[in-house]
Amino acid sequence: MHGRDHVSHAGMALDEDGHFLGLRVRTIASLGACLSNFAPFIPIEAGAGMLAGCYAMPAAHVSVRGAFSNTAPVDAYRGAGHPEAA
Repeated sequence: MHGRDHVSHAGMALDEDGHFLGLRVRTIASLGACLSNFAPFIPIEAGAGMLAGCYAMPAAHVSVRGAFSNTAPVDAYRGAGHPEAA
C-alpha cells in the first residue's frame, strides 16, 4: 500500500491585522488502482477535518476529488490525514 498521494491548492483570507478569516482547499487525492479500506476516508474525513490545525478558523471550504491511478492502493499509514493536512 502507498501512504499518500495528494495534490492540493490552498488559499487563505486574512483581515488587516493578519487574523484568519477563511481557508479554501482543493485537493485531488489519488486512490490507487483500486479502493482499500481507508483510501476515501483519509482525504475526506481525516485530512479535511485537520486543515485548520490549532488555529481559530471562522470559515473553511474544502473540495476533495478522488482519482484512480495506475499505482498500488492508498491506505492509512502512520498518522493518516495529519501529514496531508500539514
